[in-house]
Amino acid sequence: KGLQEDCRRIVFPAIFPLGVRLQKGEIMVDVIGMGNAIVDITAAAAEVSSLIEFHDACKGGFFRTTPEAFAIIKGRLKNGRSCCGGSVANSLKAMSILGISAGFAGKVGDDVEGLKFKAELKDYGVKSLLATDSAAPTACTLILVHDDGEKSMCGKMGASKLIYPQDIDWTAAEQAKLIFVEGYWLDHNAETVGKIVDFAFSRGIKTALTLSDPIIVRENLPTLETLLPKIDIVLGNENEFGALGKKEFKTAVMTKGAKGVDLFDRGTWSSFTAPKVGRICNTSGAGDAFAGGFLSGLMKGQTPAEAVCLGQLCAANVLLRSESVVGHDFKVNAFYEELTKNDATD
Repeated sequence: KGLQEDCRRIVFPAIFPLGVRLQKGEIMVDVIGMGNAIVDITAAAAEVSSLIEFHDACKGGFFRTTPEAFAIIKGRLKNGRSCCGGSVANSLKAMSILGISAGFAGKVGDDVEGLKFKAELKDYGVKSLLATDSAAPTACTLILVHDDGEKSMCGKMGASKLIYPQDIDWTAAEQAKLIFVEGYWLDHNAETVGKIVDFAFSRGIKTALTLSDPIIVRENLPTLETLLPKIDIVLGNENEFGALGKKEFKTAVMTKGAKGVDLFDRGTWSSFTAPKVGRICNTSGAGDAFAGGFLSGLMKGQTPAEAVCLGQLCAANVLLRSESVVGHDFKVNAFYEELTKNDATD
């Protein structure tokens, strides 16, 4: 019960060597993640009660506004708590904590939020490979929390909306061992994603793709059908794989929440039960943490099955936190032992 028996047999060393590293200057990072650079601002909806028509009707979901109205709401949030996110960026934070050298490529605006995003990447040890757009603001999501706990959310993609080939640091990409691309980029930047995948494929660089959203998958099926034969690892949840339909993969991982994880490797699907984690504080970001742990495991030389278990440990860490990223103090051995101890006593 609880952690899969395969996980129980894994010995997690204190340090995961990545093999012989090249001399400084010959390699920048082992993994480059490419995705949306987003700053989330969470605040009480009461702070903008005078603008209730913008958000009250959409409690529990997203609401749309004009850029002007968005700016007004954002400007009135004086006590908001901000954090930097984006799916792949959150995954890279987990990878960096696990000892993988990582860099993040995306685009921010020339503003306070852009500086904050860069600072948070640095705080997690993730190298910034960000482009800057002086004409557009950094992508931002406003999360307004009502008195009953429900949320209303609104976002503007700003600088992250359009990513051009010239926004990519191709020199850094050529030296990476893995390029990890966010499926959200397919929404407006399918051509750039295609260039990235072709670039990696022609140079023998491993690639991973997170599907991100079932709507994006459905709307970009022809593009995905062209890209999948060149992509080494596909990650997503049940809904996203359902939208993708039956396809051929090299390696694929499907997260299923409390039902665990399905892994496709060497032509066969296998299932892993979810670890028991006790009281769940937060589910946001668990999938991103799983992806970071899984990819880290593969880069450390683990088998895909072992990497699933490392991903599950990272996801479990997020489930037990109020924040949507793996904690700075996350230690694989200690956390694994704590989970298995609790599992044994239940």
